[in-house]
Amino acid sequence: MIVSNSIKEKREAIQYSLTEEKPKINYKKEINPSTLYILFAIFFWFVAYQGIEALFTLFATNVYGMTDGQASLTLSFFALSFLLFAIPSGFLGAKFGKKRIIMIGIIGLIVVFLSVNLIDSMWMLRTLLFIGGLFWACININSYPFIVSTGSEEAIGTRTGLYYLVSSLAAITGPPLMGYIVDLTNYNWLFVVAASCMAVALISIICVRHTGKSEEQSVQS
Repeated sequence: MIVSNSIKEKREAIQYSLTEEKPKINYKKEINPSTLYILFAIFFWFVAYQGIEALFTLFATNVYGMTDGQASLTLSFFALSFLLFAIPSGFLGAKFGKKRIIMIGIIGLIVVFLSVNLIDSMWMLRTLLFIGGLFWACININSYPFIVSTGSEEAIGTRTGLYYLVSSLAAITGPPLMGYIVDLTNYNWLFVVAASCMAVALISIICVRHTGKSEEQSVQS
């Protein structure tokens, strides 16, 4: 009893701190005009791409007289160059700004698409599609990082969902829409319609104020 009364031990209470609450997402701020313009552009360039991918075999067999195998091989030139230029286009987007690289890709594809009806050689068509795949890499590889970079870190999930929602809608509506236009006209209009969709996407991207550079994102955050 004497020992216990003479010893005075000061014990520090364990402090429990509540975890900081994550800031709520301001959807009105996140869904700004620049975001809407990017989504609008994404929709139209995927409409063009999905429409061509779905209808190219019919285009090649009816306009160029190819077999189904030749048409598939010809379209693979587009996919091959896309794969080869995927990583370099990402580096270019990080260095020069995603908006600038995407615009170069859109303008390049417009020229490629409009040039398809000016040639009559299968190998010239394959060369054009190979070049087109390079430009498509500039667009497709930088589109998702671009829309993510224009918002806050807390809204990455929301922007990811919007990106896949719009691209999926384009994949659903693109082939039947372009197929309907081809039925009203002829297969020579396939790439003209695709070029028109790319032109609408270009106008939308021009209206975006964000450049897509990494240092710009760090300043905003």
